[in-house]
Amino acid sequence: MDRILPEAAHAPINAAIDFVYSYGPAAEKTVVLVPAFLTNYVEGLAEATGFDTETINYTLGLFMCYPLGIVMNMLPYGKLKHVFSFLQSKTVVPVFLMTYITLGHLHRMYINYLGYDLDFTGPQMVITIKLYAMAYNLYDGHLLAKGIEDRAAKKCAPWAVADVPGIIEYLGYTFNFSTILAGPAYEYTTYAAACDG
Repeated sequence: MDRILPEAAHAPINAAIDFVYSYGPAAEKTVVLVPAFLTNYVEGLAEATGFDTETINYTLGLFMCYPLGIVMNMLPYGKLKHVFSFLQSKTVVPVFLMTYITLGHLHRMYINYLGYDLDFTGPQMVITIKLYAMAYNLYDGHLLAKGIEDRAAKKCAPWAVADVPGIIEYLGYTFNFSTILAGPAYEYTTYAAACDG
């Protein structure tokens, strides 16, 4: 990174990164859902396999989708599936989403240029895509309901959403456990059909 950025840029960037990292101890206290024995197990597994803990956490999260998917499939159609989908995962303005994901990518590039890390940016990209898709689906639904001639809305009519979904349905779609880590991001109507029958 030293060859790309001018020397004068390093000090403010490092100061900004140090400022954000200074909140790390306070933020770590908010992570109460992961028991200590599980953290210790993952650290031991990471040491034994030679992978970093983030990669092990990510992989274990992907494998957990299979048994959770079986449980979700056994649940009755309706709000219970939406609640289950939301609770198994961990309304934002699109500008914030794009800024957040861009800063995350820039941070990763700065601290590990041309390296490979599994971090929050993967799930954040999936959430960003889903929220943008929801916005366009609602817009298409609005145009179609008003009878406004729009070629794109007609082409996307199968995925158009006429009404804003309830908060449970929205959160279930956005944070669906089976797609939050690696995608794919799909249309809300596909998710609603799977949950509501």
